[in-house]
Amino acid sequence: MNKPFAGIPGAVLNIALLAGLGGCGFPGWFTPELTPEQAGLLDSMTVNCISQNGNTIWIGGTEGLVGIDMETHERRYFTPLNSGLPSRVVTSMAVDSIGRPWIGTPKGIAVLNGEDWGTITTGNSDMPGDNVSVLAFRDNGELWVGTADSGLAVLRGDRWTRYDKDNTALLSNSITAIGFGPDSTVWVGTRAGLGRFDGKSWKLYDGRNSDLPHAHITCLAFDSSGNMWVGTRIGMAVYNGFDWTAYYRGVGDMRGSMISALAVDAEGYLWVGLAKARSYHGGVLVFSRFVKLWMEYTTDNSPLPSNDVRALLIDSHRNVWVGTAKGWTKIEGAI
Repeated sequence: MNKPFAGIPGAVLNIALLAGLGGCGFPGWFTPELTPEQAGLLDSMTVNCISQNGNTIWIGGTEGLVGIDMETHERRYFTPLNSGLPSRVVTSMAVDSIGRPWIGTPKGIAVLNGEDWGTITTGNSDMPGDNVSVLAFRDNGELWVGTADSGLAVLRGDRWTRYDKDNTALLSNSITAIGFGPDSTVWVGTRAGLGRFDGKSWKLYDGRNSDLPHAHITCLAFDSSGNMWVGTRIGMAVYNGFDWTAYYRGVGDMRGSMISALAVDAEGYLWVGLAKARSYHGGVLVFSRFVKLWMEYTTDNSPLPSNDVRALLIDSHRNVWVGTAKGWTKIEGAI
C-alpha cells in the first residue's frame, strides 16, 4: 500500500558496525543458493549499498531491493511492481531510529514503514532534486540527503535547508558521500573536493590544501579514534583532525585503484573495496596502519562474484558483506 509520508521522528545514522578483527583469514565464505527466479534478480544486480536494520540485511542495487533475515535467511524482493519504490534502481539507504529503511533512488526517496510505503520527491517536498545519491541520519534526527546533480539538503523536522555550490564552499553539486565527525562536524564528499561544515561555515579540501590523492571523493569512514578515512578515484587518505596521510600504494598498487567502499573495525583494520574500471584491478583489501600489513582478495583467491566491488558492511554478527557488480557474498565470522 503506497501512502504519503508524514512526520519524521528522531533517527540515527546507519553505518557499518565496528568489531574487532581476530584473525587475518577469511573463514566461512558464503554465497547463497538461489532459485532460478531469484537468481535472475540477484546474480545480475550491481549492488550499490548494503545496510543493516536489526536482524535484517538490506541490499540495494540496479534491479531493486532485497531484505535478508539473518537468522532464517529468508529473502524479500522489492521492485516498483510490488512496492512503493519510485525506481527499480536503489542508490543509497539509511535506517531511522524506529527501524524504518529510507531508500534513495534516482526518482526520489521511498520509506518502508512495516508493510506501508511512503515517498518523498520534489513534487511533495522542498527536496532539491529527485536523483538521490546519499542518505545519512545524524543522531539528532536530521536527515542529510545528497543528490547526483542538485547539491544536498537537510531535513530538520518538516523544514528543508539546501546547500550547494551557490551558498557554500563546495565546487560541485554532485554529492558522493556524507559523514559525521566526532566533533559534530559534517563532511561532504563531491566530485570536486571534500567539504567540512561546522554548523556555521564551510571549508573545502582538495589537492591544494591537503594530501588528498584526488578531488573526486568516493566514500568516507571514521575509525574508533576519530580519524577520517577518505576514498578517492586514485587512492585514499586519512585525516586525524590536524594532519593528512595519503595512501597510494599497497598490494595491487593503491595509486591505480579507485576506492569504492570503506569500513573500519574497532581493532583499527581498514576494509577497502576497489572498483574495477579501465586499468583498475578491483577486489578487497584489508589494511592495518599499525603494522603496515595489507591483504588482498579477488576472484582468483576467494569466492568474490566480481572484482568490481561497490559496497561493504560489517554486521553485528561480525560478518563482512561485500557487494559487487555481479551480486554479493558474505564472509562469515571474518573478524
